[in-house]
Amino acid sequence: MEDHLNTIADSARALYDRGLYRDALEKYDALVQSQVHESALYFNLGNCYTRLGELGEAKVNFERALLYDPVNESARHNLDWVNLRISESIQQPQEELLHWISESARTILQPETWTILSCCFILISLSLLIVRRTKMVDFTWRWPFTTTVLAIVLLIIGQISVPKSQLAIVIERNSTGFSEPSSKSNQVVILNEGNSGIVIQEENNWSHIKFSNGRVAWFSSKDWENILP
Repeated sequence: MEDHLNTIADSARALYDRGLYRDALEKYDALVQSQVHESALYFNLGNCYTRLGELGEAKVNFERALLYDPVNESARHNLDWVNLRISESIQQPQEELLHWISESARTILQPETWTILSCCFILISLSLLIVRRTKMVDFTWRWPFTTTVLAIVLLIIGQISVPKSQLAIVIERNSTGFSEPSSKSNQVVILNEGNSGIVIQEENNWSHIKFSNGRVAWFSSKDWENILP
């Protein structure tokens, strides 16, 4: 299975190098459909969309690349480049504190690594308890207690560091916001491709979006794409 995915990735890279960006995009999409979620993959998707002039989709994928690897400087540089070419009428909102903590944890280690470290400390705690009970080694309960606490802390950090985001981005040329989840309600705002907001509710193919200025509106879900795949 892994060899098959590597073959697809190599094929996509070759197509991109030949300037066949749409064909390369289809190959990279096939990897995403195979549940491959890696920063490098989304970075390559973002590059394909950039070459095709679809800046909304490009922004989505560069944001995803940073979601899975906050220290991917190439993705950050390309995202800045895309943002300079997007006419944003509303400033991108800041996500909640937990998202910032999660991102900070991922800049140090990936979620899987935090979990592995937690398991290691659990094993150390069990080993200390076994040694103390069977070998009659003279040490206090402080050591197994300390390693157990560290294991719990690392496990919590691992759970927090799992990528999370409520951010969504306009991927169509423009998207009209309404006061209610119906195209017959009052128009509130019209946003261009690449604008972003926080999804606070979804209902019957409509998304309730909140913006940095506090305004909210209902948009057709097909006009937007969530950062979290």
